[in-house]
Amino acid sequence: MTSQFPSEFWYCLASVVITLLLSAAHRRGHRLPLVEIILDLVHGERRPEVTLQTLLDELRQRLPDPPRS
Repeated sequence: MTSQFPSEFWYCLASVVITLLLSAAHRRGHRLPLVEIILDLVHGERRPEVTLQTLLDELRQRLPDPPRS
C-alpha cells in the first residue's frame, strides 16, 4: 500500500501533521523554544532583543487581571 504513493506525499503528510501538533501546543499555551529557534533559522527571521520591558509585557498578557474588591 505504501509503495503506491510517491515519497513527496509522505514528506507533505509529515509536514502537515507536525504543523498541526505545533499549532495545537501553541494554542494551549505551550512554548516550544527549540522548535521556534530552528524555524526562525530556517526562515531567516531574527528574534527581537529580549529586554525587561518585553518580559513584563509578556507576563501581563499571560497573567489574569487581579480581582477587584
